[in-house]
Amino acid sequence: MQDKDEKGIGQNESCTERFATDVAEEILGERIKSKKFQAIGLNFESNMPNYHIEHYLNRLLCKAMQISMGELLKAQNGRSLEEFGKIANSFNDVANYNKLGEK
Repeated sequence: MQDKDEKGIGQNESCTERFATDVAEEILGERIKSKKFQAIGLNFESNMPNYHIEHYLNRLLCKAMQISMGELLKAQNGRSLEEFGKIANSFNDVANYNKLGEK
């Protein structure tokens, strides 16, 4: 996750698309079929038209942070980015490249 001009967290397109896909399924009353993808040595399924890799990485982020995808989406799409910032800061504390390089 990244800061943007020190004014908050940059938008996460895959979270936005996940939210839109979930809303579309709710409106349509049906599930959008998942497709299999292979990229950068990963094999995974996604029902999103774009941002497949980012969505996969967000699922890993949620697992690592022990939060649900719903919690991530709520924080990312909220009126305030305060909750999203807390998730980003918590993640950045353990995923800091400078800290990892020192070990």
